[in-house]
Amino acid sequence: MPQRPLAVDRLVRYMPSLISLSFLGLIVQCKNIDDSTTREQETYAVLSVIIENNGGPIPAPPPEGLSDREFKRVSDSIRRSIEPLGLENSKRTVAVYPVPSSLSDPIELDKEYHLEYQNLVDRLMDTSPMGNINITKIKTPKWITLVESPTMDNLRADPRSWDNFDRVLSSSWVSFNEAYSKAAVVLGITYSRSSGYSSLQLLEKVDGAWKIVAKRTLNVS
Repeated sequence: MPQRPLAVDRLVRYMPSLISLSFLGLIVQCKNIDDSTTREQETYAVLSVIIENNGGPIPAPPPEGLSDREFKRVSDSIRRSIEPLGLENSKRTVAVYPVPSSLSDPIELDKEYHLEYQNLVDRLMDTSPMGNINITKIKTPKWITLVESPTMDNLRADPRSWDNFDRVLSSSWVSFNEAYSKAAVVLGITYSRSSGYSSLQLLEKVDGAWKIVAKRTLNVS
């Protein structure tokens, strides 16, 4: 009986290992696809929640004529009290800037926050983007109409474009923990060329739905 060539003999010997490696590679590839799909779904679920909860007007600014100390006290109170107001009886057109922003300066959370949130906030500075925001994937209540925002340069060049919507929202991409049960995102809301604010928003998934559990105002203009 003729002997098999040495190369064929080695191939037969290592075939089970090669099959196992190929199968393992397929599993890893499928897991990456599943994680990417989950990340996209949860990202738009979070964006839907923060847009619905941040579509209302902000409180009026402090009155003029206050002393420095009083102005700081009232300003701090306003920053702490920025909360979404009901939109049920008010139609709103919200322009969403499609290019995600990045967090340029580090944010240190208070000790009362879970360490996991600090890790998520830290990752906002280097989270790899998933491309532009697709507003058609954002779910909003019927009193909010979403449109894609012009670029900031175009808004500055044509102030009349502000008449087409009530506000412009921009956001970072969302940072998630491994279990997709906690999330962090920075949201910017602009009402005119010189009025708006940005805030860090922390969320937790409760009974299958995302809830905003904390906000920190980063700046007010």
